[in-house]
Amino acid sequence: MDQKRHHSTTFILFLKDKPHDPTDWKILLSNNFDTSTYPSLIEPNFDTRAILLIKHYKYIYILSYGLAFHDISEIIDLDFGLSFAEKSLTEASIKTKNVDFFQDNKQKTITSYKSKSSATIGATESFSNVIGSPEYNRFGDNIQCGNGVKFQNKLIGNDFFKNISGLCIDISDSFNIKKKVTLPRLERIMANSELGNELNEELKNKFITNNVNDIDVKEILDFGNSIHFMSDYSCKIGIENSGLNSVPLPFFSIESIQSYISTMHTNGHNFELDDVYIRATNDNKLGWIRKQLNYFIYCDLSYKKKHYVLQYGLWGEYNLKYLEILNATLDEIPVEVTHQRTKMYNSKTENTYIDNYIKNTSENAQKIHLKFMQPKTVKHIKKIGIELGDIYVEKNGIGEVMAVKQGGNVKDAIYSIEQSLLSLRIMNNLDEFEITDKLQTILPDKNKIKEIKKTTISWIFLTNSQNKEIHKGDKIKIEKILSNEISLKKHFNSLYLKNKLAEWYLICQESSKEAKIVFELPIVYKIPISFCSRPKNSKLILKKIYPK
Repeated sequence: MDQKRHHSTTFILFLKDKPHDPTDWKILLSNNFDTSTYPSLIEPNFDTRAILLIKHYKYIYILSYGLAFHDISEIIDLDFGLSFAEKSLTEASIKTKNVDFFQDNKQKTITSYKSKSSATIGATESFSNVIGSPEYNRFGDNIQCGNGVKFQNKLIGNDFFKNISGLCIDISDSFNIKKKVTLPRLERIMANSELGNELNEELKNKFITNNVNDIDVKEILDFGNSIHFMSDYSCKIGIENSGLNSVPLPFFSIESIQSYISTMHTNGHNFELDDVYIRATNDNKLGWIRKQLNYFIYCDLSYKKKHYVLQYGLWGEYNLKYLEILNATLDEIPVEVTHQRTKMYNSKTENTYIDNYIKNTSENAQKIHLKFMQPKTVKHIKKIGIELGDIYVEKNGIGEVMAVKQGGNVKDAIYSIEQSLLSLRIMNNLDEFEITDKLQTILPDKNKIKEIKKTTISWIFLTNSQNKEIHKGDKIKIEKILSNEISLKKHFNSLYLKNKLAEWYLICQESSKEAKIVFELPIVYKIPISFCSRPKNSKLILKKIYPK
């Protein structure tokens, strides 16, 4: 360690050698070639890591060298880089954006370059890294802002201490000016903070109670300088300092992880979620990863009337800009309220609703529920194939497919969205699918499928007379449906669901399909007389159904 001082700035240097095993490529080559003349190829070696701590008045900055960033990731302000970008860049000066976005229930990442795509911000996009030209040329021609800020080496010049000290002063001053741009992003919550610990405890309880609808595994991970595809790894799960050996996960899935955590809790083991770890071994035995469970999963969590996201091992909260763009997209989605006449029906199935819908919509509607498309290259997906939808409607030569699901809970709502997304992918890639015999009676050829221009998701909500166990949240939605005030933005709390809706709507637009959400509140034939006296007024009847 060494220490220097330049005027009001103090520089403290820390160095560390960290041993590490030979990398995968070294082992691979030594196993297949004679490398005896290069014994150092597979000998354990060291990497030198350096941290330069810079203290300037109330601010502390860190320069990391080598792989030292991984040693400081839990103590630094991970929002610093993007916060600096908002003060230093304009939207027009952003040349490259790296965004996380929702698709297929996963958090994915894309990079867009201004020459090919503008920095225009889309729904479900959360900025994680930007490159641009700062307005103040003291910061150089280009800066890269992510967890930290990367400046051009030429700023260091010949006088290291003077120039770095001056740069720190300019950075500190920049935070006193007004933002030039607001980026939609995830604002991080420090690890081991009080709120972070509370969120971990809430997540642990979700695993214990098997309430894992809003949790998913990450199939592609970025650790160190490498991208890891979890399909290449065999995984074990364990608990730190428990005295127990790790156990193999039959599948790298939320279900397998949930089963382990629930079993450990039931067996009386006391542990924090941070104690749970995954050890992943490459199938060719050339490498392994060991990290806390939180690094391997994604979660959308509602807690104390706020929405938090677990991503890359840390909790965060989406800022107002992200939510404004997302909500604006939700407001664009057409919404319709309908009241199909139906008998009192089994609340465990949508079949009766589908049958009654077809009966009451004349010859225009046909049932395609449980009639399948089959991929040409992968036979017997789910043993029988993939549904195009539940109902097919044709009017004036224009086709419409509907996905139907009962109730407004997150799991069922997302299932219906995923069903519609699958339908869109089939219609966008018809050459890869075959029409099975049952579906062929309704859609005889692919030209008929090409005529489908409308995609609808229908959610059925039951009143108390139809479903005695109606959820309080559904009751609120029913009241808003009855008053025709239902809103995707206001009356659905799950951020996970909202992102899925926005994803679905955007893909509909890209596919040139007319999208619509239908809220269906069925009118039953028979309603007990004690509840109402005007059986012909469905709206009044449904409002009167609720017990006092």
